[in-house]
Amino acid sequence: MLRKINENETARYNAFVAQAAQGHFMQTTYWRDLKCAFGWQDAGQYILEKDGQIIAGFSLLLRAKFGLKILYAPRGALWDIADEAVTAETLNFLKDLAKKQRAFFIRISPDYLETDTTARQILTKHNFHFSRKQLQTKATMLVNLQCSEDELLASFHEKTRYNIRLAERKGVTVGELQNEAELQDFYRIMEQMAARQDYNLQSYDYYKYIWQRLPIAKIYLAKYDRKIIGGVVVFSFKDTAYYMYGGFDSEYRKVMGNYLIHREIMRQGQAAGLKYYDLQGVPLSKDENHPMHGFYRFKKGFNGQEVEFIGEYDFAPLGWPYQLWQNWPFDRRQYLQ
Repeated sequence: MLRKINENETARYNAFVAQAAQGHFMQTTYWRDLKCAFGWQDAGQYILEKDGQIIAGFSLLLRAKFGLKILYAPRGALWDIADEAVTAETLNFLKDLAKKQRAFFIRISPDYLETDTTARQILTKHNFHFSRKQLQTKATMLVNLQCSEDELLASFHEKTRYNIRLAERKGVTVGELQNEAELQDFYRIMEQMAARQDYNLQSYDYYKYIWQRLPIAKIYLAKYDRKIIGGVVVFSFKDTAYYMYGGFDSEYRKVMGNYLIHREIMRQGQAAGLKYYDLQGVPLSKDENHPMHGFYRFKKGFNGQEVEFIGEYDFAPLGWPYQLWQNWPFDRRQYLQ
């Protein structure tokens, strides 16, 4: 039977996430601690054991607004979906939790590939249904770092290589964030970019928490003429570095610091023995008029492989409140952020 872990078991739980086939940093207590410091609540980490080994588990977050509760397992739960008994026990336990917590839905997003039709069929069979509004990106761009630095650079699109070399010729440098004054400069750039692109930006304290308290995170800065012109927040877990957040000063876009910074992050990832650099969200549509097509073109220049997951699935104990929420004309991402 699944059980809730004690706080002194967090290291063991995180080790399970690290060795799980679909293990993702969003299922660790590092991500839990970050999100719970900024609006979410900890709904617990649960494990299923067999012969002293953890064979399934998940970290669950809770959000309560307007009298409504949402339970969420980002990039989880973690279990072997080929094992029918473990699958049934895990999914039934999640549904029971939703009912006991009186949540109007519980959301899971196990990292199974879109091509895995069996996974989608099993989730639907257990009354978990694909969400029309996804919080996490359904598709990503994964760069393979298992080669030499020169081979990796040679694999990039010709224009991407040109822009990297241009940034080097212009004297752009890349390094880790060193102090709070630099963090403040970086955040001002993030604010400007959020205003230009009209998206919800996390608070300054959110980024300060990442810098000061998350051992799996680093913030890289690009500088031109000793001035910070942009930065990228990177999380590293298992064999992968993840591009989480980033922003650049549009005034300096012609010096191409945004290209050089990712090149340097990949170079450092290779030196650390990482296998992949996950450039994160890309649109499923390849339409050049899509609002995210520019991001797609930029990321594609690094010769990444597009990977699509099955996405997020919801179980709603009471159907009508969930349908109302699905159709309500407010920003669901802001509610769940």
